Amino acid sequence: LLKKKTKILEPSCGDGIFCDELLKKKFNHITAFEIDKRFCPSYAKNQSFISFEFKEKFDVVIGNPPYIRWKNLNKGLKIELDTNILWKNNFNRLCDYLYIFILKSIHLLKDDGELIFITPEYWFKNLHSQNLRNLIINDCYIDEIYYLNEVDIFKSVKSSFVIFKIIKKK
Repeated sequence: LLKKKTKILEPSCGDGIFCDELLKKKFNHITAFEIDKRFCPSYAKNQSFISFEFKEKFDVVIGNPPYIRWKNLNKGLKIELDTNILWKNNFNRLCDYLYIFILKSIHLLKDDGELIFITPEYWFKNLHSQNLRNLIINDCYIDEIYYLNEVDIFKSVKSSFVIFKIIKKK
């Protein structure tokens, strides 16, 4: 059960759907990021979550991170990943942009912190996400998974989705 003082991170908030609901429920220790100025709410940092240097840990990370294949990333994002130590140590150009959001979010959790994301389900089974799954198995446990199949959740996106909650273990 979340407390009002829970420190929450939303690494890719879009127009703020999750954050707005949390704010309505009087959670006010929210840090949010949105790299795209067209969507960035006034309370969010309009900069890259991937490159941001954090000095704090969070109780909860929540969101719907971007899922983009390497070949579809713009040049700026590819350069950012090529210079990111987490990416370079764990992933390659066959991996999805989503992976760095999951991994960095886990690193930013306090012990017993919760990562709650909605994502496509392919990273649960494809070869290129094996490193990520192994890191999760070593540092966390999966508390809940909801498989949504090919439900039309997002406009113009066809995929099988999952909502999952990962707990960072001590």
